[in-house]
Amino acid sequence: MIVFAVIEVSNAAVIQTALETHFPGDFLKLSFSNWLVAGRGITAKDVSDKLGISEGQSNGIVFTTAGYYGRAPGNVWEWMNAKIAQT
Repeated sequence: MIVFAVIEVSNAAVIQTALETHFPGDFLKLSFSNWLVAGRGITAKDVSDKLGISEGQSNGIVFTTAGYYGRAPGNVWEWMNAKIAQT
């Protein structure tokens, strides 16, 4: 799976609902307005479309992660490793 970062959204409730609808079990909330989303065979634009960002229901940015590094709680690393390992 590909992991996407959804950051700095202006209407977190809209994004949260869309994630629950379109990506059940495939997203991890990092903070009030930042999430990780996993998907197969989709692009950053597809994620943006499904979350309503492209239509203007919320402002935000969707990035595809090609690599990652940093410091975060253990559950974040476990989630990313599990999702990336799924084919």
